[in-house]
Formats: sequence, structure tokens, C-alpha cells
Amino acid sequence: MECLVLPKLAVHLPTSTVDISDWRIPEHLPLANPQFNVSHGIDLIIGAELFPFFFQAEQLTLADNLPMFYKTSLGYLIAGTVPTNAVTPTACLVSTLDSLDAQVKKFWQVEDFDQGKALTPDELHCENHFQTTHSRTQSVRYIVRLPIRSEILQKIGDSWPVAARRFTALERRLQTNECLKTSYTQFMNEYEELGHMKEMKTRVALPQFFLPHHANHRPDSTTTKIRVVFDGSCKDSNGIALNDLLFTGQYSQLYYPLLSIFVYTATS
Repeated sequence: MECLVLPKLAVHLPTSTVDISDWRIPEHLPLANPQFNVSHGIDLIIGAELFPFFFQAEQLTLADNLPMFYKTSLGYLIAGTVPTNAVTPTACLVSTLDSLDAQVKKFWQVEDFDQGKALTPDELHCENHFQTTHSRTQSVRYIVRLPIRSEILQKIGDSWPVAARRFTALERRLQTNECLKTSYTQFMNEYEELGHMKEMKTRVALPQFFLPHHANHRPDSTTTKIRVVFDGSCKDSNGIALNDLLFTGQYSQLYYPLLSIFVYTATS
């Protein structure tokens, strides 16, 4: 068989453990899954085009209201329904495998920019902004100025209270998790060393925006166990967020990750 390895196949089956204490299952009956009645994860799903080849002729019936036992090359399989009062969800799994030529076609469609599509005024502004302001460093990295809406820039209010409040809550959280605090501090130190941010000893003149940040902790991850999230949707006293200050262009996702105009307070 050609198999696909996935992190999860379906919900636990059966969805709840079945009581088989009154089932008269013959001793030493070779079951394909000796714990068939216990709710647990699915290890393997075999397609209908191969499944019939596992079946053999023998069948076994325990009682009229119990499932059937079918003999297969893997052992006896149990199929059917049992009386229960539990509410069980319906599970459905659909798996498709595109042909190689279809996958290659999708790849080229992603890489192909539609030159004939008309741009909106905002998209055209972002395109011109990128063409006139971007540059490259000696390390072959792009530097792009953020496409700020000047008419909104003068309307921003005080963002310090909410940013300071969130930062205090973050410090309390870090005090209870030494591992998370160490990882978070390392990330911030690295950001500062790379020049992505700098500590502000005093508050600068308006307009300014203090961008809150928090930790997304994933201890089970095999790659990145901590990801720092900068909340550009946080609103100031006038109800304006940093995201509101930026144009949304057709290709804005190319340079939006470069956002680094935030101010942070160093922990004591």
C-alpha cells in the first residue's frame, strides 16, 4: 500500500468506551484490536479499494443486538451498532491526492502574478510607495518604509495605558514560568541586538504608538516553542490601531512582517 503519514486521522473511535462485560466473546479469539471497545485514536485507515482483500469467509454472531465479528487476515474485526444513550458526533474523513501535473500547475499559478489586473487606488499607492522607498543592504536584505496613512497619523490618541497594562500582566505571567521568562528575554535581547528595536528611556513627542506584545507558548512544538506576538490591532484612546495607520496593498503581505516601529519598557 502507498500510505500518507498525518498528525491526526480522525476523532477517537469509538467516541466513548463500550461496556462489553456481558458479551460472551470466545476465549483466545484472535482479535485484530483486542481493545476495540476502548475509545482511542486511529492508527491506520485503509481505503475501500484494498479493504475487501483482508476479509475471509468466516463470520461470528454473539447475539441479535450485538455487532458481527468478521474474520480477516489481520484477525477478527467487529462491525455494527450497540445500544447506547450517549450522544455521539458524526465523523467523516475525506482524503484526496492530486496528480503530479496538477500540483505543478498550482505551483506555477501561485508564482504567477496577474499583470492584467487593475489596482485599486490604495493598492496603486502601495505599489508606488514600494518602488520609491525600498532599498537593499549589503547583506542583500530589503528595507521598506511602512505605507502610513498621514491623514490618520495625526488622529492617534494615547496608547501608553493599554500597552503598560498588558506589559504588567505579561511580567506577572513570566514570573510564574521561569522557562518562558528565559525564552522571552532571549527573544527580546536578540531583537535589540539585531537593531529591530531599542529601549526608550523617555517618551518621545507625539505622534507615537506603543505596541503591546505577548508570548504564544507552545511547549509541545519540536521547532519554535515560543513565538512573540505584536498586537497591531490594539486600539488607543481614540479607537485607532496601528493596523489602521497602514495602507493595505495587493502585496502588502510582502513587507508587513517588517513592522518594527514599537516601543517597549525594559523589565527591572
